[in-house]
Amino acid sequence: MENEGQITLLNDIDALSTNYTIKVKIVSLWRKKMRANEREMYRIDMILMDEMGTKIQASCLHKLFSKFERHLIVGECLIIKRPSLAANTTFFKIVPNNQKLSFYYHTFVEKCKKWEGP
Repeated sequence: MENEGQITLLNDIDALSTNYTIKVKIVSLWRKKMRANEREMYRIDMILMDEMGTKIQASCLHKLFSKFERHLIVGECLIIKRPSLAANTTFFKIVPNNQKLSFYYHTFVEKCKKWEGP
């Protein structure tokens, strides 16, 4: 059941706040394997885009796959509540956003039906 509440745009999210909701579409997704065991996935990385076209990198660690993996499909529109936000300190940035999102145990994800962005 879709429950958007108050949506925060990606340009307006604040690392000091942990209680916000975003509405995004998954525009790209790839899986990173474990170094010690190539058969196991370590992390799912994604590029998310809001309805204004702003993009951000996001990730979900293997420990939480069972909670989120069914929602993580390219082209899917999602409502994400309480993701974790941190500085994107990687040398090579895929998107020009200086922040990145992570899915944690307290994060809630559901499909949305209405998308009004690019």
